[in-house]
Amino acid sequence: MIVPLCTVQTRRRSSDPWFHRECRLTKRAVQQLERLALSYGTPEATDAWTIKRREYRDMQRQKRESVFLAGKGRSRAVVTTSAVAFCRHIAWSWVRPSVQRD
Repeated sequence: MIVPLCTVQTRRRSSDPWFHRECRLTKRAVQQLERLALSYGTPEATDAWTIKRREYRDMQRQKRESVFLAGKGRSRAVVTTSAVAFCRHIAWSWVRPSVQRD
């Protein structure tokens, strides 16, 4: 029996506007170093993973803020304060959904 060929069209998952090729490549590198650190367990592998992970997080924070601030016309302090407050609210609601927070 011959199975008919079917054409499948795949699309890249939509993500935040600041998360582009550089972010994807860096994330992949961090994941590879994590696998090496967990499989070998040497201090050198763990240190390399930790350093790359910190660089990745700093890059994420920088890109997120630059896109968030671009064209908004608001000061950095106001944006950062509102973003932190929003993130704390989200984190709190996920950790303890049954507790009401004022």
